[in-house]
Amino acid sequence: IFAFSGYTLLHGGWYYVFSTNALYAMFLLFSFEIFFKQGIWYWFPIACAFTACLGPFYLVLDCELLLIYAVLRYIEERKWNLKEVSVFASRLGLLGLFGAIISSVCMISGVLFLLDSPRVVGNLSQSNDLISAPMFQPATWDNICMYVLRMFSTDIFSVASDSPLKRNPLYLESAVSYCGLITLVLIPQLFYFA
Repeated sequence: IFAFSGYTLLHGGWYYVFSTNALYAMFLLFSFEIFFKQGIWYWFPIACAFTACLGPFYLVLDCELLLIYAVLRYIEERKWNLKEVSVFASRLGLLGLFGAIISSVCMISGVLFLLDSPRVVGNLSQSNDLISAPMFQPATWDNICMYVLRMFSTDIFSVASDSPLKRNPLYLESAVSYCGLITLVLIPQLFYFA
């Protein structure tokens, strides 16, 4: 189902990093499971190296995902023991650092780009606008309608410039929940059998 999801179909066609990052995140979780269950360690640095080649931003996001997943997975599978969790997390961290060192030749350009980025200071900064908006504000009716209708087609409103919801400046950034034929078949049955 992931291969035909809206994220992969729509965002993967715009810019290759979106679908590549999703694939690398799946590989990272898979390599973690191999390391966690069977003790095979060499896949994990390779997955971290692939993720780090995309840039430090994606490495940090995927490591945050992995940190939460690893702790919850460890507690689910084994009993909570702070010493054992710390030893396992340090081994995992060292393997991840080894993978980042492997890809440091590719990652250095991303680090330099982040250090030289002018988007964080000056008149172009949008930090005041972002801070003033509440983080958990309810969605507007237009956004809810767009989300529901985009389950059936990613371009149900035609192109963004002809969209009837021109008030929504985040047309391309709105949620993509389209998942193909499964959605088209199962959603109407939900109303029929309810």
